[in-house]
Amino acid sequence: MATISNTSPLLYLHQTRRLDLLRRIYGQVSVAPAVLSELQAGAALGISVPNLSDIEWLTPEQVRHPQLMPLVTDLGPGETETIALGLEHPASLLILDDMLARRIARAAGQRVTGTLGVLLKVKRLGLLDNVTVAVADLRSAGMWIGDERATNIIAQAGEDPQAQEPDAS
Repeated sequence: MATISNTSPLLYLHQTRRLDLLRRIYGQVSVAPAVLSELQAGAALGISVPNLSDIEWLTPEQVRHPQLMPLVTDLGPGETETIALGLEHPASLLILDDMLARRIARAAGQRVTGTLGVLLKVKRLGLLDNVTVAVADLRSAGMWIGDERATNIIAQAGEDPQAQEPDAS
């Protein structure tokens, strides 16, 4: 099964020093050219982004059938190409955080998770001790996670949502 990631999961897991969790649970992860471009644009602005040329398990993959790209103007190029790659690999898992992109991918029959879903999976596998801290770190890195969503994810991880750091809400 192919695993294909959009930009934000790579960015936020890198910024919270948890990017290697993707390798540990999925092995190889494919990225579309637009994801590479978005990361390069972020680096040019001084944003801390992963250097994909140094990460062997992140594999750039060209979209072979551009006609598969969703005709939705509200998605960015990274989301669009990630979904197109997913359509080229029907048994794939897409890692997308954008809610519209997730809805479109699911409507097209794709399996989808996001950064928070990755955290839950690595917690279940015993590769992460504390989802509460990881969620707080993601928020500190700039990932928008609403209070209700954070509470739900922490509870799903079997942790006490009331134990969240006060500034993480």
